[in-house]
Amino acid sequence: MKDLTIPKHQLVAFVGVSGSGKSSPAFDTIAVESSREWQASYPLLLRNKMPHYHRPKVASIENLTPAIVVD
Repeated sequence: MKDLTIPKHQLVAFVGVSGSGKSSPAFDTIAVESSREWQASYPLLLRNKMPHYHRPKVASIENLTPAIVVD
């Protein structure tokens, strides 16, 4: 089991060599769950017109704030 703690109120960058697994926690877990939680606050009519995100396969995500993905 791997634990990951990311500090709040700080700019966080995932860096490392190619193929080291940087994109998995950043895009497949944090960004997806942040978008999913954010969209849950919208009315159902609007949510049905937006992309649908499935809950990431992780044990827990706590105190997640909105994430901004810069491509």
